Amino acid sequence: MSAATYSEFRSNLSSYAWAREENELALHRQRGSRGALRSHYRCVLSFEKDLSTESIRRLVGEWLDNALPLSSACVFVHRNTENVHAHLWIDARGIDGKKLDFSKREWKTLGERWNRIYLREMARVERLETKLEGTPAYDEIRTARVSHRGANGAQARAESKPNPSAREQEASRCAENRERAFHEALRLHQDLQEMGYGREGSDLDRFDRS
Repeated sequence: MSAATYSEFRSNLSSYAWAREENELALHRQRGSRGALRSHYRCVLSFEKDLSTESIRRLVGEWLDNALPLSSACVFVHRNTENVHAHLWIDARGIDGKKLDFSKREWKTLGERWNRIYLREMARVERLETKLEGTPAYDEIRTARVSHRGANGAQARAESKPNPSAREQEASRCAENRERAFHEALRLHQDLQEMGYGREGSDLDRFDRS
């Protein structure tokens, strides 16, 4: 964690994972253990909403604390696909020195605990979006999206109108900027809620009404 750059951090993590694997392999041979060697586990968690990185860290951290409290893990958030997702590397040996060994029931419990956390968060995001529906800004953005994006986004718009006027181009940019600003406002609203704001009578509550 003392790395000065991300590249150095990634190199340190790779070296650590390699050393852990070599250590587990040596113990495996020394004890004459049978079966497959488990040095680590990998996990991918996908999100249907474009949550902030901080929100994803919070949710995954809650799951690890709840389901695997003695594990060592590293989480990487990826936004290179349609759905944001997190990759987890989990050491197969806990900080107490014992191997993580899962029965079928324990495997099922891991999924159930994540589902509870995930569904709770998605319901909260849905409530936030529903709360903002009906406001002039939200309706304006939805109208702009239908008017300017078409079935296949900007590409479909360009194909349908090869030579848009300057006014149309400006309207298109304006609609995209409004949509981007709206989603940034959603993220800000979510972050403020996570910081404890949003109760009736608070500054955030007055912001909601306005």
